[in-house]
Amino acid sequence: MRAEVDSLYHLTYNDEECDNIGVRWIVRDMKVAFVYGAYPPIRDGGAGFLKNLAYHLVNLGVEVSVITTSKIAANYSVESQDKIQVLPVIEDWSLSLANFNQLRKALDCAKPDVAHTIFPSSTWGGSYHLPMLIKFARSAPLVTTLYGFAFRRGSMGNRLAIMTLLHVSDRLSSDNDFVIGIIKRYLPYLKGRLRYLPSGSNIPNEAMNRYTGLELRHRYNLDKDSFYVCHFGYLDRTRGIEVLFNAVKLLRDKGRDVRVIMIGGSPYHGNKEYFAKLSKLITQLNLDPYVVWTGFCSEEQVAHYFLCSNACVLPFRKNTTGRSSLPAALSFGLPVVTTSKEKSIFSLRDHENVLLVPPGDVNRLENAIYELIDDSELRKRLGRAAYELWETEFSWDSIARRALKVYLEVAR
Repeated sequence: MRAEVDSLYHLTYNDEECDNIGVRWIVRDMKVAFVYGAYPPIRDGGAGFLKNLAYHLVNLGVEVSVITTSKIAANYSVESQDKIQVLPVIEDWSLSLANFNQLRKALDCAKPDVAHTIFPSSTWGGSYHLPMLIKFARSAPLVTTLYGFAFRRGSMGNRLAIMTLLHVSDRLSSDNDFVIGIIKRYLPYLKGRLRYLPSGSNIPNEAMNRYTGLELRHRYNLDKDSFYVCHFGYLDRTRGIEVLFNAVKLLRDKGRDVRVIMIGGSPYHGNKEYFAKLSKLITQLNLDPYVVWTGFCSEEQVAHYFLCSNACVLPFRKNTTGRSSLPAALSFGLPVVTTSKEKSIFSLRDHENVLLVPPGDVNRLENAIYELIDDSELRKRLGRAAYELWETEFSWDSIARRALKVYLEVAR
């Protein structure tokens, strides 16, 4: 499955091909309508992805509309809107004739050349069904970005929605290697519609030009000489954080002064049971003095803690490429240790732009961190390669250009 998944990374037009099919002429007249159950100020991963992608598409000359929940109507009056037309009109995302009519009227207003939806929705959970009707509400080509399937814990309506979207969408995009692999293995007749579309980071990296790590370590009362590895993101069992703590314990037992900064992870923004398990493990390993829990952070504070760190460790148990934590770390030029069963996954290459270790392997993770501690040249080289990878692959401008190529495939 891995070879098939990696091959998807190359299924896109290059810049010369885009010029040949008349991108400059097409984009000026292209209209894209996003349909999704959340949009800022709602905190939702899909909402952040949508907003950033929409703004960068506008910068490329695309006219963008967002059809979203009526919960944010007060935030988007007609007078306050400029580049993006926000239509906060959908009151309920479950299946009903009234909801379908709201969707149809909004699409008629937007008049898109391409519609783009995201599935599933963490905001609406089991009642997020309306996107399956987009193609029936308007005949424009449909692109669906898949974060997962919602089969195991989703409602029957969710399952119906995903199966409908899989079969009526003109293109299916994802950065989740598990999702892509499942479609290619079990629904091979759909693989021609699959496209790799990365997620970016919502954390600005301008602080790199204003502060040094030592200045910020002093500000946040961190030891100036220790080797700090950071982890960034919400807490859940798929992140493999216990593997990180066990690896740090092995390193400290060998005399290495390694410490951990848990950026953003707290029981109030994640899984409370998992946090309790991790806290107990830290105590059992005698790591309490060496683990910093930042709790919820502003974007500026997240940037500061990245700059305090020597490396970022993301020991995911699955879905390595589908996490915003990864592009966030890359954007600060940090050497990154993350997981894959192979030597490469999409654009990630072991010892070229990241270090890759098998999921759940404490000893291999320990060795990778040890390698970074002992080899300053490796840290510098991987840091430079990480930033270059972010610029070319995970920056929002790059993601918008890749999305635009997908739209052009179905709109021409």
